[in-house]
Amino acid sequence: MTRLWTDPLTTAGDRPVVQRDPASQRRHYRLTHPAELQIGEKVYETRDWGLGGFSLEPYGLRVELNDLIDAQFALNFQGFRISFPVTVKIVRGAPNDVAARFIDLGERETALIKYFASCLVSGEIAAIGGMLQRIDRPVTKVDGQPKPDSEEEKRRRRMRRLAVSAAYLIAGMLTAGYLLVSLLGWLFRVNVETAVVSAPLETVVSKNIGHVTQMLVKPGDEVHAGQPLFADSFVSFLASTSRALAVQICQ
Repeated sequence: MTRLWTDPLTTAGDRPVVQRDPASQRRHYRLTHPAELQIGEKVYETRDWGLGGFSLEPYGLRVELNDLIDAQFALNFQGFRISFPVTVKIVRGAPNDVAARFIDLGERETALIKYFASCLVSGEIAAIGGMLQRIDRPVTKVDGQPKPDSEEEKRRRRMRRLAVSAAYLIAGMLTAGYLLVSLLGWLFRVNVETAVVSAPLETVVSKNIGHVTQMLVKPGDEVHAGQPLFADSFVSFLASTSRALAVQICQ
C-alpha cells in the first residue's frame, strides 16, 4: 500500500513525501458483517470473518496458541440460521482478541462462504437489523399497454399483407399448373414399340418421253431405297422416233 502525505511538516521542499506501508499478508476478504461461532453451549459474535478464518472477542474464552477447537460457524440470512461444523486452529490468543484459522474446510462449506463473501462485497447482500438481507435491485417500470398504430402504419401493414398473399397465390398457381401438366402427361402417355411413318403421295414425272410397260410394286407394298418400281419403254420409243425422222429426211 502506498500512502501519500501532504502535511507541510513532512514535505521535502515543495514535494510531498511518499511513505509505503508493508503489503497485507491476507489472501481473502475480511468482512465485519454479523456471524457467530458456537463452542459448546456458548455463542460468540465474530469481529470479522472470511474464507481463511475469523477473529472475535473471547468474553472469558480461555484458549492457547495452536489449540484445535471443534465449533459451529453460523450466518443469519434473512431470518434463517445457516450453520455448519468447523475445526479451527488458534493463531492469536491475546486476552481481548482471539483469531482462528479454518482447518480442512469442506468443499460445500468453502463454496458457501465464498458465495456470501462475494455477495457482500458486490453489494447484493447487506447487514440489516443484525442479519444478512438480499438487496432487491430496482426495476424500470415498462408500460404493458401497446401503443395504437397510426393510419400510415396500418396502410403499410395492409399493403405488405396483400403483397405476401399475392406472391403465395401466384406461386401456388404455378405449382398447381406444373403438377397438372405432369399428371396429364403421365395419364395420356402411350408406349409404342413399332410405328409406321406415312407420307403424302408424290407424282413422279420423267424428264424423257416413254411408256410404262410393267409395274413392279403394288399400292401398299413396303419398298426400300434403290428398289425398281416399274419398267418403261423409253429406249424402243427413241429408236422408232429416230427411224421416222430418217424416213422423212430421205423423202
